[in-house]
Amino acid sequence: MNLPARAAGFRKIRRKSKPRKPRRYSFALTKRAAILPMLIIAALIFAQSLKLPVSHMTFIFTLILPLFPIVHLSAAALSIRTAVRLGVDSVEKDTPFDFVSLISNNSLIPFPFVEAELLLPDKMGAKCVPHTTVFTLAPLDGVEIRK
Repeated sequence: MNLPARAAGFRKIRRKSKPRKPRRYSFALTKRAAILPMLIIAALIFAQSLKLPVSHMTFIFTLILPLFPIVHLSAAALSIRTAVRLGVDSVEKDTPFDFVSLISNNSLIPFPFVEAELLLPDKMGAKCVPHTTVFTLAPLDGVEIRK
């Protein structure tokens, strides 16, 4: 009996996904963000009370300090890329299959603390389960996650 591919328990896995809109990155303040204004006020009082060059340098350093993480996060948003490779185009229902997720760093800046949240299929490929991994990305290097 000849059945169509979908009726026989096969499902099609596309190699290329449709082009998506660029991902918007959000910025959220945490409880630790309240420390920075207090630190700036303390550095200003320190600089004005002592009137020494060292106290003024401390105040300027406190103002410039948040710029370094902002630049590092912007570089990460521009240079870290993800890709998924599949071994086959179609898979029979409830059978395991292999794929590779590739997370790569295309810049000369190392990223020591990268946390990736991936939606990976379960053993039989029936549904996707969130999976969080933490790793380090060296300059011009990548990480492969095989499942």
